[in-house]
Amino acid sequence: MASYRRHDHLQPSRRISGLGFLSIVVIIAIIATVSLTFSRWEAQPPEVKFDRELKSMGKDPALNLTVADAGSGLDKVTVRLKQKAGEVVLVDETLIKEPSRSYDLGKLMAEKVKVEDGPATLTVTAVDHALLRFFRGNHAEIAQNFQFDRTPPTLEVFSDQHYINQGGSDCVVYRVSEDATVSGVQAGPHFFPGFPVNKSDPKVRFAVYALSYDLPADTPIQVIARDEAGNETKAGFWQKVFPHKFRSRDIAIDDNFLHKVIPEILSHTNSIKDTGELVKVFVDINSNLRRQNHATIAELSKK
Repeated sequence: MASYRRHDHLQPSRRISGLGFLSIVVIIAIIATVSLTFSRWEAQPPEVKFDRELKSMGKDPALNLTVADAGSGLDKVTVRLKQKAGEVVLVDETLIKEPSRSYDLGKLMAEKVKVEDGPATLTVTAVDHALLRFFRGNHAEIAQNFQFDRTPPTLEVFSDQHYINQGGSDCVVYRVSEDATVSGVQAGPHFFPGFPVNKSDPKVRFAVYALSYDLPADTPIQVIARDEAGNETKAGFWQKVFPHKFRSRDIAIDDNFLHKVIPEILSHTNSIKDTGELVKVFVDINSNLRRQNHATIAELSKK
């Protein structure tokens, strides 16, 4: 009687082949997962920026905050304000991978906080969508100490009567308190800084100001003083403005005129290139060079 014996020597190789296939599938899945979530495996924390140096804030606080994360995007932003009366949450926001977010903290403080003079701390916490740190994301936290100061500087104008022509200038003498960091005359949109009259009493100052020719005769002109916290005091003074109508006329610009003036101007400046095209060079002189000259004069006048 014939006998039959079964041989299973091929089974182990089949098992190995099955395990190898499963391993390949797992590796492919891992590679695909990492590829799809590559941007979330970064280790850079969010960036937190204020729009100005924060040392003090006044009765009308002005402060803007920008939080950004160019990698995985923002997940959560929290802003807390602590003063002696307690702590107030100004911002508590969950985001969906936003690259940046801006907040008007001055407006939020005015709406949510009862400001008290004295020390305060502003704490900003930002978390991104990164998968590192056991999927908790990268954290950034900034705590900024500052002072609330709601008392504006004092201001006293000494000079009495002022007569000024439209398009002319005048001078005002005044006294400010020591906490004033900025003072001078505001004439419409233009500000003219004040300077100490003498070194012995730097609180007594003078400001030379002008009423621009293109501003109306009834343009408000005031002396202002501002402290580091942004508190501002304004003081008016008696003035009489003499309106003036300026003559205007058209000037014909021909080649003879351009040949006469352009070489002379170019000989005194290196900022304008002579391209040989008279009209273009003249336009460059009358716009860019004039703007540069005005900026230089303005910088010199500040000193």
